Amino acid sequence: MHYDPTYAVAPERIERGSQNSLREDPRFLAQSPLSAVKLNNIAWLKQLQYRIDGLNFLWHSNVLSYQGGKQQQTLAALLGKVSLLRIALLLMATFLISSLLVFTVYYLRHKKPALSIAEKTYQRFLKKLRKKGLHKAAHQGIKDFSLIAAQHYPAHSTQIEEISQQYMQLRYAKLSEQQYHQLLEAFRHNVAQFSIR
Repeated sequence: MHYDPTYAVAPERIERGSQNSLREDPRFLAQSPLSAVKLNNIAWLKQLQYRIDGLNFLWHSNVLSYQGGKQQQTLAALLGKVSLLRIALLLMATFLISSLLVFTVYYLRHKKPALSIAEKTYQRFLKKLRKKGLHKAAHQGIKDFSLIAAQHYPAHSTQIEEISQQYMQLRYAKLSEQQYHQLLEAFRHNVAQFSIR
C-alpha cells in the first residue's frame, strides 16, 4: 500500500502557491519585517524578483535542458558544417586562447616594476662595491649597509655615507620637484665619482 503525501494538501495550495494561499491568513509572518507579503509591495524588489526569475528560466532552458538537438544547432552556427576537424580546431583555439590568458595574467603579476633613475644609480654604486667583494644582502637596509661598507673601506666612509643618505632622501623624503632633481643630479655625480682603488 502506497501513501500519497500530496493527498492531504489543499488543491488551492498547489494551484496558487504557498505564498498566495497563506497571504490571506492574518497570522502569516505578520510580525516579521522581512515578511514576503510586506516585501512584495516594494516595487524595486518586484523588479529584482522578475529579473532573477528570467535568469533562472534562461539557465534551465539553455544549460540544464541543453539537449543534443540544441548542441548540434549551436555547433552548426559556430562552425558551419560540423566535422571532427572543425571541432578539433575549435578545441585547439579555445586551449590556445585560455593558455595565452593564463600566461598574460601570470606575467603581469610577476613582472618587476621598472627601476627609477635613483634606483638604477644606487645599483651602480652597489655593483662597484660587489667588484671589491662586498655584497648587500636582501634583508639589509640602506643605512645598515652603509655602516658596514664604511667599516670595510674607512678611507671612503664619507663618500659612502653621503651617497647612502642622498639615496634615502630620494626614496623617502618629501621633496619638491626642483629639490628632487637637484638632489638626483648630485647623487648621480657622487656615484659616478665613487671609486675604490
